[in-house]
Amino acid sequence: MGLEFYLSILSGKIAIKATRLFHFGGTSFPGKLALSIHPSLLKELGERLKFKIFITGTNGKTTTARIISGILDRFGIDYVHNRAGANLPRGICTSLIDRFSLRESLDNCIGIFEIDEAYLKILSNEIRPDVIIITNLFRDQLDRYGEVDTLARSFRSIAEDNSETTFILNGDDPLVSSVAYNLSNKVLYFGLEYPGWENFSGIADIRSCPFCDANLVYRKHYIGHQGDFECLNCGFKRVKPDIAAYNIDAGLDSSSFDISFKGLSYRVNVQLPGIYNVYNVLSAILCCNILGLSLETSIRYLEEVKTAFGRGEKIKFKDKTIYILLAKNPAGFNEIIQLLSGKKGIMVVLAINDNIQDGTDISWLWDVNFELLMGSSRYIIVSGRRAYDMGLRLKYGGFDTSRLIIEEDVFDALSLAVDKTGDDTVYVIPTYTAMLELRRKLETLGITKGFWKD
Repeated sequence: MGLEFYLSILSGKIAIKATRLFHFGGTSFPGKLALSIHPSLLKELGERLKFKIFITGTNGKTTTARIISGILDRFGIDYVHNRAGANLPRGICTSLIDRFSLRESLDNCIGIFEIDEAYLKILSNEIRPDVIIITNLFRDQLDRYGEVDTLARSFRSIAEDNSETTFILNGDDPLVSSVAYNLSNKVLYFGLEYPGWENFSGIADIRSCPFCDANLVYRKHYIGHQGDFECLNCGFKRVKPDIAAYNIDAGLDSSSFDISFKGLSYRVNVQLPGIYNVYNVLSAILCCNILGLSLETSIRYLEEVKTAFGRGEKIKFKDKTIYILLAKNPAGFNEIIQLLSGKKGIMVVLAINDNIQDGTDISWLWDVNFELLMGSSRYIIVSGRRAYDMGLRLKYGGFDTSRLIIEEDVFDALSLAVDKTGDDTVYVIPTYTAMLELRRKLETLGITKGFWKD
């Protein structure tokens, strides 16, 4: 290690302290600065880690990483984690710089990194992962990622180049399942076993086999194109999962379900909403099992894991309960709407931005089943940079415009919702940067803490 290495570390640590002091979070800039001084820093720090876990996919990266880190906390295992969600190389580098110390080696430290889908290949070359978890693949930020089958092919090439890496894959997602299909990698699959259950929105991001392009046949649908599938042409089909969830009771505040693993059954209770988090829990359990952690103890610790910032987060504001439910693509939006569809007379804020982190193409709004909110909501307030586009989508969907309010400022929209609601609860469904914008304002009021502290 030369002078350049230590200078880059020092510069990064100073930048982290400065950005946090001024409430910028310090999640990406310090890593970017350090890498400009010593370009191989990320590789050199990553190589020191005892074990490396990558988590990628469209939805669920942050929550899955949070679940794994929460369990490791209770076991007293040392780890480094890009907890604030900065999932590009510079964000990963920032988390490693923050954890690095001359007094403590990274040699006994486990790396838990959520990875942006477009950077999985780059980071897999920089830091050879021991485990890659792929949660799901749905259309998201088409301007950045392209179509989902393109990502699936890229992931498969990563599996081919990393034969020693263990893959933990969503067996219900044909795109994810195809990543290591018939390859030499060790693969563990997770999925649902829900007899007779059909929860299909009508929107599927793929309908054909990723290998031969013939139409897939489904026995069951769960979320979007996830389910029990088979290609009758080439024989590609859902693999029986190594861990499966059944008897699922998923609500807005918590979920409970049974799991089947290695011939044994366990009941799981978590403070996480929705079916989508059942998948996240299953993948986390598989990962902890690879680490050699007690299954029974891991399941018990799951009860203490809470939602990550903005992802089912519940706060108090003006004596009202506010749910912040991040949604950034049709699949995520439809699942949240499904959770709310049984309620009556609720106040909903839809906050839509089109910044780079959200994806600048918002045509996906027309693939969300907002119509389910018609019978549930008393008012819908639309907000964000694309508030008028959201309002137009609701109008063409047949929504009563007398119950539709446009307020572009996200915080003002929340305040208006709180004042107008006849209930004790307001549901805010924002895209990513709209969520951060709202939380920053709430942070200045002392209602939430910075996302990097969460």
